[in-house]
Amino acid sequence: MNELAILVVEQPWDAPADGTRRLTVRPFFEGLEKIHRGVAMYYSTFHDAPGLRSALAADLLLAREPRQVLYIGSHGSQGRVGGIRLDVLRRILVDCQDRMKQVEGIIISSCDVFQAQQELGKLIVGTHFRWAMSYSCAIGWFDSMLIELAVLNALAENSDPTYRRSQAGLKKFFKQALGLLNHQHPLEHGGTGTIAENLVIALKARVTTAPYLLSFE
Repeated sequence: MNELAILVVEQPWDAPADGTRRLTVRPFFEGLEKIHRGVAMYYSTFHDAPGLRSALAADLLLAREPRQVLYIGSHGSQGRVGGIRLDVLRRILVDCQDRMKQVEGIIISSCDVFQAQQELGKLIVGTHFRWAMSYSCAIGWFDSMLIELAVLNALAENSDPTYRRSQAGLKKFFKQALGLLNHQHPLEHGGTGTIAENLVIALKARVTTAPYLLSFE
């Protein structure tokens, strides 16, 4: 049986340009699935809040792996993921908690959503998620893919799930996973916002503990 499931739920990034050619994260995650024998990827798409709720339910019903990570990819704006307000997104996540007890964390790959960085911590209050990761500024599509693959690859290589049982363990994991990156690299081409300033990671060791934001200093 596979050990780690990556639940990928993606909103279309653009309209089809040449035939069926369309930007998607799918082949990148399929690469991880091929590299690591213990990794399985589940993939679905959504267009709106009801579609996201349905996609999550379908993916989570299929996944049986003891460790799982949720990835939501879409365009974003301040306080909105693919046009979905954060309060609506949180309601969807909380409503799905009975089926997401194996999900360790959530990656929200969207520009600008968490300009108010503390909102990422609020998103996982009352959930089983031990961590959440997203961005507070615009970010290049490929740059975000590299950051997220670094974290997911580290999870695939880390067979000890006890990392998430303490703040120290969570902090150590993310510092090591992102250690190969230049934290002063700008997230947006031509911009000044760096990974250290705008990659937002919220951590909590237990369901009942308040999330805190990881600092790269």
